[in-house]
Order: sequence, then structure tokens, then C-alpha cells
Amino acid sequence: MKPLDIVYDEVGIPYKVGEYLGGGGFGKVYQVTKVDDGTLWALKVFPYADLEEKDFISFQNESIMAMKVQHEHVINYKYIHDGKKYSDLSPYIIMEIAHDGSLADLIKTYKANKEFINSESLLRMYNQLIDGMIEVNKHVIHRDIKPENILFRDGKLIITDFGLAKITDATTRNVQLTFKGYGTPPYLAPEAWKMDCNTIQMDIYAMGMTFYEMVTLESPFNVVGSISNDEWRQKHLFEEPMPVHQRNSTVSPIISQVIMKMIEKSTNRRYTNWQDIKNDLSKLELPKSNNEDILNTMLQQKLDEAAKRRSKEAETAKILKEKEEHEKLIFSQFKRDIFSPINDLINEFNERTIDEKILIVPPNKSGKNISCNFNLLSGKKVEIRLDILHDDDFIRKVENTSPLYHGAKTYSKVVRPIYIKNNKKILAWGYLKIRNDIGYNILLLENDDELYGEWVFLLNNQSGLARHTENRPTPFAFEIHELEKELNFINAMHIYNTSVMEYDEKILKTFILNNN
Repeated sequence: MKPLDIVYDEVGIPYKVGEYLGGGGFGKVYQVTKVDDGTLWALKVFPYADLEEKDFISFQNESIMAMKVQHEHVINYKYIHDGKKYSDLSPYIIMEIAHDGSLADLIKTYKANKEFINSESLLRMYNQLIDGMIEVNKHVIHRDIKPENILFRDGKLIITDFGLAKITDATTRNVQLTFKGYGTPPYLAPEAWKMDCNTIQMDIYAMGMTFYEMVTLESPFNVVGSISNDEWRQKHLFEEPMPVHQRNSTVSPIISQVIMKMIEKSTNRRYTNWQDIKNDLSKLELPKSNNEDILNTMLQQKLDEAAKRRSKEAETAKILKEKEEHEKLIFSQFKRDIFSPINDLINEFNERTIDEKILIVPPNKSGKNISCNFNLLSGKKVEIRLDILHDDDFIRKVENTSPLYHGAKTYSKVVRPIYIKNNKKILAWGYLKIRNDIGYNILLLENDDELYGEWVFLLNNQSGLARHTENRPTPFAFEIHELEKELNFINAMHIYNTSVMEYDEKILKTFILNNN
């Protein structure tokens, strides 16, 4: 598209393309002039694409809903071209024009002048945006609320680009992020990063982030320079936003409460509708009280306590997520290094045998426990078990030996098992064995230079120091509950001798061969 080109609306009235106004993730914007009356409009043009039938239907449905949005604080769409009516033209939207800058421009100006927007102006703008969003969400989920998508016209805020994320995806398959949440990373709700369905609460979260910037002139998170999408994801999921009043001490506690509730990570605590937000903001208009200072202090205390609670919840969520990712990684390595060589051998055997076959079921993960069982042709049942270790599994009472401390005799401390040969942390441990018969232990050791850990096998047998009443096979595997203690005696005089072998899949295959 270039100046002097012509586009058309639904009934074929021509519009002459004028100056280029800007562009972003959802296309390029031009000023256009309606030829029959000289009125000015805006034209947003999307890159051309041939739509598959399902995409075309999606585009049409979203366009129909977006066209229904009519409000003084929302940019009104006059015509959405689907790319087929005028086949030589790309998909585009003809819409009202707003020439007076964006909310992002206003925030930058205040920040440059080192002054905050006053509470009266904030309340007026907040209510305009809420009224506009009530109308938008009657028909569509916006999906990309941010200061750049809020414009000024005649002193009023105008919400733009609602529904365009969905429309653009249908036409280009090239949105800013490659998942169905769409949007812009600094404003995306936690559930959007988890691929949840789009909801009004996602729009409320994004508008809450926008409200936060309006009152503090900063992002709710500590951000230095440009950061990656993954870093934004981590912040929205696990970092607690700095309380509003810590960035702007002049702000009303009512505004602080409303914004922090809009950007709650938990949807159970976040607002579910715009009217409740508007109702709570109306408390700013309550008459001044003789107890104003006391009430404000009490409200600030409430906000501080809420911030502590959110911070604790965010840290807990982060720890749980890290555990989950850690367990997934170990499970993946177990399947690749332990299960797959055995499974490949058994599958090759089954391809060549005529009668009986060995049946093996893929490993199962239940929490931090991984297991796999199968029967050999000899009738022997093979058990494979691996337990993933976490710090909280090893909180132990430790004797207090400090001469400077006269309190309790013991204190709690994390005492993680260490493989004494090289002082590496043990990430997981378990065994491969024939039930009540021979076997060996499996350890996964931390490897500082690699994403994946390092496997070792332990072959254990009784030494000459063992009691005559013991009768363990050679080699045998320690039970899980024995490992924490027995690993301390590797290379020591003990009732058991332990040989350590580096990982080799031949060890696994030989075990199957010798017991089949």
C-alpha cells in the first residue's frame, strides 16, 4: 500500500490512501480520505495471505463481533475487508482516526518531566477506559491492551486494536507470540503464558498493568533494558510486582488496592468484571474523614501485608515450577538412557522370536517417583525404580556445636546426599533388580557443565565383615531407604563392598541377557 492508492468500504465507496502513520505487530496504518465527502479515516493494512476455509471463517466471525463495538471511548471500525471481496487488495480495516497521540506518549512525557499524573486525572482516565472495556468485552476479548493501543482524541482516551490479534493470526500466522494468548509480553497475564483460553480476566490484568504504569510511570517489575519473552514469562508467573505506593507515595491507597487486585496472579483473587473495578474506584469520591491519616495508614498496612502474601505465594509457585521442570528433565533422561536401551533390545528380540514375547510397558512417573516393571521369559520380574531427590527430602536435625550459641542443642538443616568419590550432588537414586534377587543401584549425579546429569551404577556384595545371618545375592541393590546411610561407606571398611561403574548401556543389556 502506498499514497494515492485506493481502497473501498462495504458499499464500494473509494478512500484515497494518504500519509503513513505508523505500524506494529498488527500491520501498517495510513491516513485515508473518503472521496465523496473528504472526511479523514485511518486504514490498517495486514500483509496479504491466502486464507484456508477455517481461517477465513475465523476472520469473518471475529470481524463481525469487532464491528459491533460502538462506544465513545473505543475506536469504531467502519469496514473490515476479509481479503476476498476486493481480491487484488490485502485484508484491511477502515476505522475512525485519532490524531492526538497515545497513552504511551503521555506516560513518557510525565516521566521525562519527573512528575506524576494527579489523582483526579487518573480517576477520569481510568473510568473512560473501564467504560470502553465494558463495551469491548460484550463482544470480543481485546487480547492486546497496552498504552500504545490507547489513543487520545479531543482529550478523551480511545481504545484501539481490539480483536486484531485474532484477526491478524487468521491472515498472517505471524503474531508477536506463537501461542493462542497473543498480546504483548509486558502485559500478558500468567494464565496466557500457560496457554489458557482467553478471558475478560486477561484483559483486566493487562489493563491493570497499564493502570500501574499510568500512576508510577514504571513497569510493575524490575526491568533493566530489553529482556526476552522467556524473562517476561518468568516475571508474570513468579515475580511479585512492586507495590504501587512504593513507587508513588502520593497515590491514594484506594488506587493502589484496585491496581494490585487487577494484577493478581491468581484468577481467584483478581477482579472478574469491570463494574466491580469502577465501584471500588468510586470510593475515591468519599467525603474526607477526620480520621483520614489513620485510615490511610491502616490501608497502607493492609497493602504491605498483601504484598508479603503475594511475594510468598510467588516464591512458592516458582519453587514448585522449578521442581516440576527438574523432574521432567530427569524423567526424560531416564527414558532416554535407562529405559530406551532395554526397550530397544526387547523389541529386537520380539521381532526375531516365534512364540513367546517379552512385554514391556513404558515407565510411569508419579510425582517424584519413576517406575518400570516387566517379566522376562524366565518368569523373573524386573523392577526399575528411580526417586528424584529434592532439598526438602533431606531436612535433618543437626547438633549445634557453635560456642557462641546457647539456645537449642539442634537445628534444622538441608543435608543432601553427596557422592563421596567426587563430591557431586545426587539428583536421583534407585535400582534395577530382579525381585528378591540380584540387581544394582542407579545414581544420577549433578553435572555442572551439562544440562543433564551423569549416571553411575553401584554393584554391591557382602564383605567378610558381614554377619553370618545375612544372605544377600551377588550383586544386590540397596533398598531406597538404605541408600542415604550406605553411600557414606563407599571405599570404607564395611560389611558391604561397593564397586562403582560409569554408565554404559551394555550393563543394562547384559543384565537382561543373564536373567532371561
